[in-house]
Amino acid sequence: TRPTRRRVARCAAEEPRVAGAGEVNGFDLEAQRAKLEQVLARPSEAAAPRASSYKGDEYDELRGEFSRPKMLAFFQKGTRPALVAARLAVIMAKLTAVGRLWVSEDGVPAEERTREVALREALSELGPVFTKIGQTLSQRADLIGDDAANALKKLQEQNKPFEDELAWRTIAEDLSWDGPLAPGHPYMAAEAEAGAPTLFAELGTTRIASASLGQVYRGRLHSGQEVAVKVQRPNVIKQVALDWTCWAAGLDVLRRVWNSEADLSVIADEVAVGVWQELDYHIEAANADEFRERHEFLGFVTAPHWFEEYSGPRGRARVLTMEWMDGQMLGEIVEPERKLQLAQMAVEACVAQLVYTGFVHADPHEGNLMLLRDGRLAFLDFGLMSRVEPAIMEGFAKGIQHVLASDWVGLTYVFRDVGFAPPDKFYRYENNEPIECSAEEVAAAIGARLESVEGGTSRFGALATVLGGLSGSYKFFTPPYIVLLCRTFLTLEGIAGKADPDFNIYEASLPFAVKRAFAPSTPAGEEALRNAFLEARASDVEGEFKYRLRTERILEALGAESEDAAGEAAEGAEGGGEAAAAAGGASGGDAVAQQRGIDTMKGLVGERRGAALRKVAYDACPVEFSEWISGKEASVARRKAVHMLAEVMAEQFPKRVSAAKAAAGAGDGAAEAATEEAADKAVKRGRESWPVSPAAARMKQRSEANSRRVMRTILGDKLRRMVRGGPAGLLALVRLSWVGLTVMLRAAFLVATRGISDTVKAAASPKVRAAGGGQRPPSAAPAAA
Repeated sequence: TRPTRRRVARCAAEEPRVAGAGEVNGFDLEAQRAKLEQVLARPSEAAAPRASSYKGDEYDELRGEFSRPKMLAFFQKGTRPALVAARLAVIMAKLTAVGRLWVSEDGVPAEERTREVALREALSELGPVFTKIGQTLSQRADLIGDDAANALKKLQEQNKPFEDELAWRTIAEDLSWDGPLAPGHPYMAAEAEAGAPTLFAELGTTRIASASLGQVYRGRLHSGQEVAVKVQRPNVIKQVALDWTCWAAGLDVLRRVWNSEADLSVIADEVAVGVWQELDYHIEAANADEFRERHEFLGFVTAPHWFEEYSGPRGRARVLTMEWMDGQMLGEIVEPERKLQLAQMAVEACVAQLVYTGFVHADPHEGNLMLLRDGRLAFLDFGLMSRVEPAIMEGFAKGIQHVLASDWVGLTYVFRDVGFAPPDKFYRYENNEPIECSAEEVAAAIGARLESVEGGTSRFGALATVLGGLSGSYKFFTPPYIVLLCRTFLTLEGIAGKADPDFNIYEASLPFAVKRAFAPSTPAGEEALRNAFLEARASDVEGEFKYRLRTERILEALGAESEDAAGEAAEGAEGGGEAAAAAGGASGGDAVAQQRGIDTMKGLVGERRGAALRKVAYDACPVEFSEWISGKEASVARRKAVHMLAEVMAEQFPKRVSAAKAAAGAGDGAAEAATEEAADKAVKRGRESWPVSPAAARMKQRSEANSRRVMRTILGDKLRRMVRGGPAGLLALVRLSWVGLTVMLRAAFLVATRGISDTVKAAASPKVRAAGGGQRPPSAAPAAA
């Protein structure tokens, strides 16, 4: 529970006077204690807005929402144009000096080089904009080389710090506190020793991290809550505003030199809007709350809470106090399995943001991702976020599927839909003049480049490189929204590549790409879903069913199955073959990907977003579907159904047995505990112990319960309509009943064989043999166990 919001105005300045009773050097201890009580007791709803004692400077008028006209007008006044020119000169001088040093040390032994430090220090000294560019490039050794990437990695956690004394003063000013900050803290130490109340129970005397826009201090509130106190850098508004002006001017010069039709300043504005939002700590805090709520359904993702009463005033906050998160960054993790788990979680979470929720963390470098002690993935630093429109989300979801299917024509049309290509036609350049060409020509060029470039079909970054390379031959655009998204996924690919060099981000993205395709949120997406899976029937069964289900689309949707497995199924590997194939499964990362795909789609038909899918299921004709699902062509789909049903049975059966025993009063405590343990193992089977928060578990249970009700309703309706459909409808009913029965029996057989296998393994384990051959080991010896 967050403490009550603090709204305390700074005490008015008084004339110096002689210290009286209860005072130390004129400092009224009783008044300060009363003030602290007021801080903790006043309800936020009745509180008046707090006024910071910080008076600001001329650049503070630029705070708030980013405005290009306002910024340009500001720097055209007085001597400010000279400031812009001077800043440009500084930027050019520093980067030129680093470039010369870098080239000069090419032949110098690695241990004697100084260029890595010089590069990192130069970007850090140039300010937040250049620091963030360096943070992104640090993840892409494939673009800038290993030496440069390694040099820039420390920018994620180590930037040039500012004095701790400035940070302490900023905290006191922004929180309108005129007393000591914490017991034993250097700030107003004499008053603290005299017994004056402190703002914090504990506060670090030096920073624990220095970021591009601020520094972080660890502390503890009087409630016992551990917190991270983020303090903004001095003069950061001035630096960012100057850098934007220089960047905008530089892009305008490039546009003129290249004679480009594109308005490159729009790109500068898009980045500036993001960075400007980072400077407003209340926006960052609100982003953290929204991010945590919108991605709670994932179960393994979280974000820190914030404490408004310990943060600066709205619009001008320079202090932000957030919940302390206890865990490890990627560089601190030793075990390869945990590194891979962090990478898999990060990729799935970011893809869910891109194609499903549309609220994307635009700065997921290593310093902003933490694997918590409980196994969850925590995102940090929510200043830089990107919002994606539903139509763009659906376009990216289709694009992921097209890349995996090597459907370059489909990918080309997706480029048009998301704004990478002109909306009407495709063009190639001949003598710098655009000439109309076919989508097939563009698709052939894209496919040839992607298949020849390293990582072309496994990395988003390779796709960006290919588009950049083709932009001289074909007419492609760079939409402003893509700038921050590129930052997100270029950074993410660097993290994934460290955990697993063969990591395929497209394959990891497939579950949510498919889910978005099945859960469109735009009219165009809903129409595309209907056209993909339904087509008008040539003849009706007594007018009951008007749409045929396009079964070939089901096989495409199940494309995650291997071609070998599909081939075996097509050869008629029925009976135990399907169960064995489902039981065989995969291992390692493949097993996780397979299980996450099942978990992602489970319950969709019962969710609010599943309305379009429910309509398709209701309108589809079961007659042709029954013919298909009972034939050899559909063996892949039946095997998938066996696997999914077995997972449900494995989860539910132990729980129901436990509930039945409890209701009947049968079994002792040890038996019930064993049953619960079996249920827990069933839930975790194949999921590599990915955590699920209680809230996400409840959401999942509700959606799956809704799905069952929906499916009962749809199946009941189809049953009635098939009975009314005459002989053809009755025959379809018999086929579907037979398929359903065989799938249930094979799923039950699969669960039983898994249970027997687990029992045999448990009996063969050394711990069980030792317990069975002698006295039972005492339960009070967990270390020996």
